[in-house]
Amino acid sequence: MSRRESVCSNDHLIEMTKSQGDFLYHFGLGTNTHNLVEQFGDVRFVCMGGSPGRMLKMAKMLQECLSIGKGFEPIDLATKGGRYSLYKVGPVICVNHNIGASTLSVVLHELFKLLDHANVPREEVHVIRLGTSGGLGVEPGTVVISNTCVDAVKRSHFHSAECGKIVPLPCRVNQEAADKIHSVAQDLKIESALGGTMGADDFYLGQGRLDGAFCDYKLEDKMAFLNDLHDNYGIRNIEMEAHILSAFTYRANVKCSIVCVTLLNRLLGDQVTTPKEILVQFEGRPLTLVSEFVRRECEERNLIKK
Repeated sequence: MSRRESVCSNDHLIEMTKSQGDFLYHFGLGTNTHNLVEQFGDVRFVCMGGSPGRMLKMAKMLQECLSIGKGFEPIDLATKGGRYSLYKVGPVICVNHNIGASTLSVVLHELFKLLDHANVPREEVHVIRLGTSGGLGVEPGTVVISNTCVDAVKRSHFHSAECGKIVPLPCRVNQEAADKIHSVAQDLKIESALGGTMGADDFYLGQGRLDGAFCDYKLEDKMAFLNDLHDNYGIRNIEMEAHILSAFTYRANVKCSIVCVTLLNRLLGDQVTTPKEILVQFEGRPLTLVSEFVRRECEERNLIKK
């Protein structure tokens, strides 16, 4: 497979892999230690989320939904890496990325290399992030399917630092996939909205919160910021990964979707006050939605052997 067709565009990888192999340190997987083509060559979907527990739950849900490995505990394939958890259910990888852009960047580099070494064509790959977020003007529990992304200063580019220079990378999600996922949400009667997502580099100041350890701005500044996002940029939720995920997947020419449930309406406050048992229900909505979407896609593309 040529560089033009593959997920990675790094020509240095070719010679390095031939001469010494490539070890994906944070996953504990390598070209000299694993048969990556045999193990991951059939992957077509990557489901990502912050916590390892959520990804284990997603893997179990996919086992039921796709009728693969039902009754068996999913195996964490990244235990030797010690940083992340990675499960595989048929053509789907479920991997956690912890919180924020820096940890997600590590996962994306090694994930893309994994798919590349497994000879997975980039046009066949769909990366889907499932998570939680703060809503803007939507009710808690609403699943926002992203159709645009901006960073914390409202730019439509992620600014990547490379060798001491800033490289702006466009933030793009797949519009057709967003519409399809939204249609599935409507079929399942899951409260949902198509809208923009802001990815921030931190939880407090970058998101305009008033409840952090430091805060030199006023309530009026916060509300002007959030209302501008809502009214003029179409932003309906805020989280901490959308900007880098949409930029890196676009750079790799890989399809990307972001599906996050809102835990509160940031226009009304900064603290999550919803009871824990209700939050657990909310957090399950993106998993239910994406599991059904993946099932339909697998059937349509004949990816599951009957």
